[in-house]
Amino acid sequence: MTPKRNKLSIHVAIAAILIAAFLISAASAQVSQQWVARYGSPGTGQDYAKFVRTAPNGDVYVAGYVGTDYLRDIVMVKYNSNGVFQWDCFYDHDPWGGEFDEPNAMAVDENGYSYIAGRAGGGGSYDNEIVTIKFTPDGDTSWVRIYEGPDYGDDQAFDMVLDGEGNVYVTGWSDGGSGFGLDMVTIKYDSIGVQRWVVRYNGATNYFDSGEGIDIGNDGYIYVTGTSGVADTLL
Repeated sequence: MTPKRNKLSIHVAIAAILIAAFLISAASAQVSQQWVARYGSPGTGQDYAKFVRTAPNGDVYVAGYVGTDYLRDIVMVKYNSNGVFQWDCFYDHDPWGGEFDEPNAMAVDENGYSYIAGRAGGGGSYDNEIVTIKFTPDGDTSWVRIYEGPDYGDDQAFDMVLDGEGNVYVTGWSDGGSGFGLDMVTIKYDSIGVQRWVVRYNGATNYFDSGEGIDIGNDGYIYVTGTSGVADTLL
């Protein structure tokens, strides 16, 4: 396979995302480094890795962002099991403005599709939107979905999970417009990116509610945990 670069938009980057593979021998408790891959994106700026996941065939996926403290684009990078670069793919929410795009969660399914969820837009802590992206095993963007809360304030995803049918679930916070205005929000997309439902939770204090973790039980129910109110823990 010829390595390739695919970009939705990019205007910043460089430095190095470093990934290393190690073999641990249980018998000897010794660690043997298998390979090291360094990544430098085009442009000027810095590269940061945040997540790494592996596919059943041994391929390695790294998600992070490229840019600066004020201007960031999301990047997904794929290596094969020997550490050979396969492709990189970028997402820039607004190529004409100073946007702050960053993944806060990542997943890879058994077929080699990779996913990120996080924030897009905004120049800092406010006016972000929840972005969910699905990438094909060949490094193309399958779909991008944006969720904007009812008051067009700050929205961010912090965790995601996949089910066996290709559905994608993300959870985070979303501006609710009353009090501090952040509600816990959980969104379901099907395998082709169609939004199936959105569930919002506003706690008793009408203050700060955020989904921080999500999982699927053997019963098929979706479980979300996070923060509600000032310092309460919600399940």
